[in-house]
Parts: sequence; structure tokens; C-alpha cells
Amino acid sequence: MPHKRRSRSPSASDSESDTTSNSSISSMERIQPRPKKSSKRRGRKGDREVKKTKISKEKNSEFEVPEEYLAAARAMARCVDLFCNVEKLLRVGLLLQQEQAADNGELDETASEHEARQKRLSSLSTNTLDRYKRSYQQLLQLAPGLRSFINDRAKSKDLAQIARKMNAVISGTRSDDATRLKVQIGHYAAPEPLKEGLKPTIYNGGSLSRAHMGINHPVLASFLCPISALADFKRDPVLARKWMEIGRIRMTAIDFPVFL
Repeated sequence: MPHKRRSRSPSASDSESDTTSNSSISSMERIQPRPKKSSKRRGRKGDREVKKTKISKEKNSEFEVPEEYLAAARAMARCVDLFCNVEKLLRVGLLLQQEQAADNGELDETASEHEARQKRLSSLSTNTLDRYKRSYQQLLQLAPGLRSFINDRAKSKDLAQIARKMNAVISGTRSDDATRLKVQIGHYAAPEPLKEGLKPTIYNGGSLSRAHMGINHPVLASFLCPISALADFKRDPVLARKWMEIGRIRMTAIDFPVFL
């Protein structure tokens, strides 16, 4: 019978070679440098810090708007134009100033510059241009220091910052004045307030309630009634007010109210 081959058991030399190879591999793994972690987070954090420092520097280097221009902004809102936009006013006013200088032969410009200015001014009506011209002149009278910024291109950033600040002051002035007028506006709803007030009166001593106003007031309801339903209101005011309340007489933007 053929003898079966016995499987050779691992010898000591084999085990020694395996252990040495394993130890060499592990030592190589220890020696081999591990890949560094991505520094994306660090980079983003660094970028944020750089942006913060830039913003803080810009805030510290902001041009401080003198009180002269803030006072002029309040005067423009109360005396000239309640919804004045100083940035747009300066742009259009400068175009009008250049147009006048070109007509007087005091401005050297190319044909393309002249054509571009004419195109921008032609988009505005004559009445609008006249209004801008008057407002621009009044602005320069109220704040003559603006001329030095307008005529110096190096100060354009400071001029833009002044205009933005003036617009904020105009908006705040408009809001404050409207809030103060709310309580007293009831005195001026009458057709001739100097002769006679509304009866019944709508002045309630500054109360925040508006329940006595609008269509709940007989005179104000006649002002708010649509023109198309004026005949019904004159025929029976009480019934017409009820119809306005329940929506049978519709008060939409299509039908102008009587007071307009």
C-alpha cells in the first residue's frame, strides 16, 4: 500500500521567519509617516478670522458723517421732499450740472459721454427733471460742504457713505413725524377744519383704539364709499354703511373712493 504523506508540521525555522517578517512589517508601519489630516477646517476658520479682521478694520476706518449733513437730511425730509433719495438726487443733479456746463462750453467731453448723458436724462420727464433740479439746488444750499465731495472723484466713497447716512436719517425722520401725527390726524379729516370739525368727533385723546373710525364713523364712511355706490349712500347712509361692512358694496382698488 502506498504510504500517505504526512503533512509537515511547521518547523521552528518557519515560525521564526514568520515572526521576523511580521515584526519587520510592523516596524515599517511604525516608521512610515501617517498621512496628515486635511486642513480644510483650519483653512476655513482662518478665512473667517481674516474676514472678521477686515470687517473690523473697515468699521474702524469708516468716514464719520458730520452733523451738517444729518441736519440737512432732516430739513430735506420736512421742507423739500418727504421721500427724497439723496443717492439718486446726487446722480441726476450731477448729470444736470454737466449738461448745463456743456451748454455753456465749459465741459470737455467725448461724443460717447455726451450721448450717454443724454440717454439717461431723456428717460425722465420734464417735470421730473425740474423737480430734481430744484431739490439738488436746495440740497447744496442746506449742505454746501457736499460740493467738495461732488467735484473730487477721490472722495466718491465718502460721498456714497454720506448719501446712505442721509437716506437713513430721512427715513427715520419720516417715521418719527408720522408716528407723532397719528394722534392728531383726526382733527384734519374735516373738509374745513378751521370752521367746523367732524360730528361726531373722532378725536379720542390719544387712545390707540380705531373702532370709532373708518366705516364705523358716518362722515368717514361717506369719504371711503366708492363713487359707484355714492347714490346708494346718499339715499340711505345707514344701510349703505351696513352693506360696506358686509361686503355688498365692495371697496376695491378699481372703484375710487369719494374723497379722491
